Amino acid sequence: MWFPSDSLVAILNVVAKINLVLIALALIYKISLGIVGLFPNRRLRSISLNSSLPAKTRFAVVISARNEEDVIADLLTSLNRQSYPCELFDVFVIADNCTDKTAAIARSKGALTYERFDSSKRSKGYALEWFFAQYFNDSSYQHDAAVIFDADNIVEADFLAVMDRHYQAGTRVAVGYRDSKNPEDGTIAAANSIFWLFQSRFMHQARTNIGLPITSVSGTGFMFALDLIREEGWHTNTVTEDNEFTMQLILKGETPIIIREAQFYDEQTDSFLEMLRQRWRWSVGTTQTMRLMAPKLIKQIVKGQVRLLDSLWFFLQIPFLAIITILSVLRGLILLPLFRLDVQDMLLQAVPLLGSYLLIVAATILLVFVEGKKLKVYGMAALTYPLFLSLWVLLQILALFKKDTEWKPIRHGSTWKEKHKRGQSSFNNLN
Repeated sequence: MWFPSDSLVAILNVVAKINLVLIALALIYKISLGIVGLFPNRRLRSISLNSSLPAKTRFAVVISARNEEDVIADLLTSLNRQSYPCELFDVFVIADNCTDKTAAIARSKGALTYERFDSSKRSKGYALEWFFAQYFNDSSYQHDAAVIFDADNIVEADFLAVMDRHYQAGTRVAVGYRDSKNPEDGTIAAANSIFWLFQSRFMHQARTNIGLPITSVSGTGFMFALDLIREEGWHTNTVTEDNEFTMQLILKGETPIIIREAQFYDEQTDSFLEMLRQRWRWSVGTTQTMRLMAPKLIKQIVKGQVRLLDSLWFFLQIPFLAIITILSVLRGLILLPLFRLDVQDMLLQAVPLLGSYLLIVAATILLVFVEGKKLKVYGMAALTYPLFLSLWVLLQILALFKKDTEWKPIRHGSTWKEKHKRGQSSFNNLN
């Protein structure tokens, strides 16, 4: 039987210690960002609340929808009830390969509806590319900025008014504050809700506070100046068009920010299988975007754009986690069957795992309180959130070895629709 030499054991132990140091450094960076995100941005808040500023920005509100008849009416109702002057915004719905009543409902709510049928190109990125190609060919449209929503969203009445104030103040790319419609539907829905709260507070808010660009406009609830794509149109090639679009803008010198006072609500799935499918698509798309954008980011960093290091790390943490995980597993496979791991060493390996679990749970509970949410709704999700994160990290690592995936829509509105009918949702005034 082959036994590892003492020198190999020594090397593997050194590798383990290096892994711990690298993980600690990554955690320090994450924790530092998180602490920064706890503080409000008073300058941006003062702009948001400046109601004395006359409305001026002309918005094109764009919704890409595929078979969303159960939810799109509520979104359009919330848009029709905006406090913003109706003559300053138009709502466009892309009924993308729909086989239901989405287009008819959109028209009945007054939306300018574009129907697209192309089964060979099925993704939100393709739908937006198709729409903006037609939009820019129509000289009657004279909007200043676009706002993108998903069909399952609901928008606070002052969303456009807040975005207008920031656009007039010079903001060219911004994402609103994303809350959830249905965190009480179950642990999975609550965990997904926590994910977006984490992103808004500890990623977007933190980066905005220190002047760094946020690393993703998060797919929905974001605004951008139309002159940014007027010449070239919308062109994204990955299944996470939001990540790719964000990096395109950052490479152009833009600094996307979060505006917390521009609030909207998003539906979360409570199906484990649908969550896996959704996370797998995001994981593959993020890997696609990394392969596409990392070389461009590195090129700009070499030229002196040091602020892009954070955007690069957003992608490089994926292979970093993969390498750390693979090295740890290999070390265990080599040493554990031969009983070369003593109790002290096993405890040493367990400490960072236990510490990470407790840190994530504590951060999640802190987040729930800071965001003014009910622990009764989010408590079980907070305790199990490290498990969800571990699963999502595993999917992200597996996605490194996958080049493409089929885009499939996530089912919306079944539970929401029934609760809404029974008057049990928080948005019954949309009826």
